[in-house]
Amino acid sequence: MYTYDVDENFMAIARKNIEKAGISKYVTMEKLDIKNTKKVPQTDADMVVVDLGDPWTVVPQARKMLKGSGYFVAICPTMNQLEKLASALRENDFFDLEFTEQIVRTIEAREGKTRHSFRGIGHTTYVAFARKVTTPKDLRRIIPSMEIKDVPDVESVEESVEDEGLSGVKK
Repeated sequence: MYTYDVDENFMAIARKNIEKAGISKYVTMEKLDIKNTKKVPQTDADMVVVDLGDPWTVVPQARKMLKGSGYFVAICPTMNQLEKLASALRENDFFDLEFTEQIVRTIEAREGKTRHSFRGIGHTTYVAFARKVTTPKDLRRIIPSMEIKDVPDVESVEESVEDEGLSGVKK
């Protein structure tokens, strides 16, 4: 796991939490401004999780960091941020977009009268999920959950590549 931040204070807090969880040997932490970096540090990540006030600004970098079919996850406190992020994800060829609202509701558990608490937080945040798609095969895995028509199946794409004399092209 790799984690990046520009703020030393947040990195110190994260480092303590990572140590407390006992996963330090699995985490590489680096001070890096992903928004302004010329070269992304990884290009084969299974997942990129973004927790920024403007996550749409790093969608192109996240795409470069992900391997095919990799997952993008972002936390957005407001719907306006979610809208901007959704547009950026679509513009950068992400598919299988899903957005959820995270709500916390406490429960008062008492014998014979368990119910939700009337005190509590009504809304905490929104979470966005998306997948990077790079090949027709990747797209085929995702399509069943989407209403997209006229997408060629993998076999017909492979046949057309071979018919055009491009059989040496990696599929």
